[in-house]
Amino acid sequence: MKQRIATVALSLFVGFAGTALVADASLAASFNVSDATLVKSLPGLENGNAVVNGVRLHFVAGGKGTPVVLLAGWPETWWAFHKLMPRLAEHHRVISVDLRGMGASDKPAGGYDKKMMGQDIFELVRNFGYDRVDLVGHDIGAQVAFSFAAIHRMQRASLLC
Repeated sequence: MKQRIATVALSLFVGFAGTALVADASLAASFNVSDATLVKSLPGLENGNAVVNGVRLHFVAGGKGTPVVLLAGWPETWWAFHKLMPRLAEHHRVISVDLRGMGASDKPAGGYDKKMMGQDIFELVRNFGYDRVDLVGHDIGAQVAFSFAAIHRMQRASLLC
């Protein structure tokens, strides 16, 4: 009976919100769905972690070509872009990042100003060896992308919010 109630609640939420319930990794964890399990449903994409700017950032990446970095809003994770990632990966190196404090990334006591979070993404991009990148941000991810682009004025930092 509990499973049926949970399934009905999940169906109602998905229908009501129009998005997948597991967009928030902490909520996904309550349903015993790990990032590793979710990534397995997306061929050609892999989990990764990088320590940059003093924090460990979790990301999911795949594909080849020009890099596109996806930054989700609050309280979403990389999974917010799961339907776009396989299509983007056909022509781009797609990297969807859990911002600091979200998903499987570190949750430090501070550093949540957009300048610091933009620096996180800048250092992640440099860690991958890129000097140019396209950024796609939603909600808080858009604020982080704007901060990144405003401060680091790379040769090409296209911004889509």
